[in-house]
Amino acid sequence: MTNIWGTATGAPNAPVASQVLVNGVWKTSQRSTTDSKGFYAIPLTYGATTPGTYTYRAVVTVNGRSYTSPNVTLTRTAPLRLDPRCYTSGVVVCASKSDRKVYYVNKGKIIKTHDARFGGLAYDTNGRLKNYNTREGTFTIFRKVRDEISYSYNNTPMPFTSYFYGGQAFHYSYGFAQNGWVGDSGSHGCINLRDWNGAEWLYNNMPNGTLVVVYK
Repeated sequence: MTNIWGTATGAPNAPVASQVLVNGVWKTSQRSTTDSKGFYAIPLTYGATTPGTYTYRAVVTVNGRSYTSPNVTLTRTAPLRLDPRCYTSGVVVCASKSDRKVYYVNKGKIIKTHDARFGGLAYDTNGRLKNYNTREGTFTIFRKVRDEISYSYNNTPMPFTSYFYGGQAFHYSYGFAQNGWVGDSGSHGCINLRDWNGAEWLYNNMPNGTLVVVYK
């Protein structure tokens, strides 16, 4: 929980409250008391579960007079929610298409996060633009090749390849590293990783048999 805190000089054991600006009006949220040195720390509970930008301040009352702190602006974002299948008692690699991320999860806790590119518009072997789709579902890693080459697509190098469904795999992509998410471009179905060190780490920590969840 985020706090608003400070020291009200010369105001020991004084009433203090946090306020939030709502539709142009300051409203009291939480009340507390400063300590013997005038220090206070009040949780900013208002808006804690609702994404948005909020403005807060602290108000200390001394002998009937109120003193306000500088305003504090806080932007709250929606908490990250993994697919329910990602919460297991062990390791699972979760690939979210909507987040464009790969999460390495251990016992329900995200250990590493990697930028990812999924199947999308890409040229086939005849030079035609097609829409490729990364398979969704629950899989396991069944084959790993550290220095793989895609002979189907111009002998493209695919370092740190870990297959999870047919020819679809996690691997480092030079194109993704160079161009990022350009337009609607995508892979031929694989899950591309653009950070070399991150791709190597994932390869080394995702042995055969590792659970994989791919979802929207």
